Amino acid sequence: MGIASMVIGIISALLGFIPFCNYFALIPAGVGFILGVIDLILKSSKKEKGIGFAISGIILNTIAIILIILWTALFAVAVADEDLYSTTNTETETSNNKIETAAIEYTDYSVSELMDDLDNNALKAEKQYMDTYVSLTGRLNAIDSDGAYISIAPKNKMISIFNVTCYINDDEQLNKVIEMQVNDIITVHGKITAVGEILGYTLEIHTIE
Repeated sequence: MGIASMVIGIISALLGFIPFCNYFALIPAGVGFILGVIDLILKSSKKEKGIGFAISGIILNTIAIILIILWTALFAVAVADEDLYSTTNTETETSNNKIETAAIEYTDYSVSELMDDLDNNALKAEKQYMDTYVSLTGRLNAIDSDGAYISIAPKNKMISIFNVTCYINDDEQLNKVIEMQVNDIITVHGKITAVGEILGYTLEIHTIE
């Protein structure tokens, strides 16, 4: 048993230095340790020679077990640090986005104003409104079934050729839209990303009321 304990101890100790592979050495190392202890007790009680193998096996298997514990602890600490880093980064990015959004100055318009300008001169409307930050008030005209966008039209027109297509960016906006109904009067804050005489305006929503 002493020789078996030592052999198992050598293999387990070598595996103990290899990340992830060391987990497979835990049970053999435990068995080798027990075999070494049993062999040492038996030979010591009978005053037999050859206890060196048992002692070597006990030491090697103990080293393997310690290495496995250390690697496991280091891995757990690394994972915890990574989770903390990811959480901190996410919170920081969210906070920065909120600060940036709060710092933007939105110009108030009604949807009717934008549509009148587009009807009168699409080129001028494109130059005036493209990439600008606006606060638009209008009638909720349509809600996309996939939750990708909504469209708003002038408040005083039940039928409108042109609309403002507003794209939803996050779950908070989506949850607000879920509680709305077509023909509600709403206000959206965001950035106009496209202007055209055929499709009207496209807006990236920052906040919605």
